Amino acid sequence: MGGRFRAVALHGIPDAYADILRGGFQPRPGSPVGRLICGERHVQIADLRAIAPQVSDVRPFSDKQIALLQNFAAQAVIAMDNARLITETRKALEQRTATAEVLQVINSSPGQLAPVFDSVLEKALRLCEATFGLLLTWDGEQLHRAAFRGVSDELIEAIGHAQEPVPGGFADRLVRGEGVIAVADLLEAA
Repeated sequence: MGGRFRAVALHGIPDAYADILRGGFQPRPGSPVGRLICGERHVQIADLRAIAPQVSDVRPFSDKQIALLQNFAAQAVIAMDNARLITETRKALEQRTATAEVLQVINSSPGQLAPVFDSVLEKALRLCEATFGLLLTWDGEQLHRAAFRGVSDELIEAIGHAQEPVPGGFADRLVRGEGVIAVADLLEAA
């Protein structure tokens, strides 16, 4: 039952208890939230004061109210799934569009790699929502800068035109076969 839970919608709950629910909590086994996590479809608490003394007005839900809440929950699940599918579809379309744009640059620049590298890097930055990037090529022995965006002149100069990968560094790991290396904070990783 790992992880902290936060309430996202509350109504008619005393402020002190609402603050606890909104602030995040770790559900205990056997608690109402713990029971829901373990698979119960709904949990009704006859006297909430037994577990939350700050609550004053206690009334059990009617069967009609429980059915209505279950219906709302089912609709919320459908809405979240639809939002996820829309996001996935949008991202797939963005990737296809970027690929088509790169192919268009390739067709319009026969024999010229610089515009293609610039286009690939620009599309990758857009898709990843990144603010800067470098595109390097590997000739089997050295890395060569091919395109860069949002990178300081000092870094471009430091990279030079060709260099061997630093043993154990990001580029070395890539040329040795790692497909993707994700770095949350490049300054901390250096």
